[in-house]
Amino acid sequence: MDKRAIPLLVALCLLPLAATAVAVLLFLPDVVPTHAGFSGVDRWGAKYESFITGGIVTATCVLFSFMYAKAETLQRLGMIHGTGVRGARITLVGCMALVDVILLAYLIWAAVTGFNAFSG
Repeated sequence: MDKRAIPLLVALCLLPLAATAVAVLLFLPDVVPTHAGFSGVDRWGAKYESFITGGIVTATCVLFSFMYAKAETLQRLGMIHGTGVRGARITLVGCMALVDVILLAYLIWAAVTGFNAFSG
């Protein structure tokens, strides 16, 4: 494994909890949407419930980091298909970035939706 990737992996793993903490402490209203369906928001909860989502995203990123570190072993075991170790690692970093972006989008949506629902 290329040791130069470690700072990037650590940053992508810590970003979800850091962003959630900043959002909860500084931006989110006390009540935020926690689930939305086709008919709109169907569950509201305390802003601190956002840490559940942030924790799940962090755990996902930690799992992807472990897979990144063990990519050679995964390939030897036949668990990487259609690409080599390098391609798998690029895909894993891309997936980590994607779930982080989705979490950030949720936090922004929760803030906007929560403020709009309970203001005025």
